[in-house]
Amino acid sequence: MNILSKDDRAEIEYPCKWSYRVIVANEIEIYEVLFDVTNDEKCEVKKTNSSKRGKYQSYNIEVDVDSKEHRDKLFGKLKSHKDVKMVL
Repeated sequence: MNILSKDDRAEIEYPCKWSYRVIVANEIEIYEVLFDVTNDEKCEVKKTNSSKRGKYQSYNIEVDVDSKEHRDKLFGKLKSHKDVKMVL
């Protein structure tokens, strides 16, 4: 069995594009959420899946990040937004 240590993680070079999967209730306007979170940074948004009963919608959000801290900050802001159900 091959187990990776913390030192064996892939190296990420910044700046780069980073994707988040964001799940919101179907009636939520994703662009309002992104404006709140990114302070109008340029994002690419792609609608991906709807839940079986149509209650939730998922989106792939791609944004340019400058550093790990920037990437983690956006993740935290998305995760804590009142209209976001889940971030992957």
